[in-house]
Amino acid sequence: MVVDDVTATAGPATAREQGVPSAVVTEQQQDAIFTLLVDGVDFGEGPRWRDGALWYSDFYQ
Repeated sequence: MVVDDVTATAGPATAREQGVPSAVVTEQQQDAIFTLLVDGVDFGEGPRWRDGALWYSDFYQ
């Protein structure tokens, strides 16, 4: 399913003017279950999965 009423909010203005969809939602995404992996992070950035572990930077802890 393509979301028709959502347009890009970043990038060239031409994309917004042409009504380029910024999101494509599938049935699998609608049924997704989210699990909290880390709590108490001030400014987590650069998350990466490597060798079965989540690695990230948190400069302000």
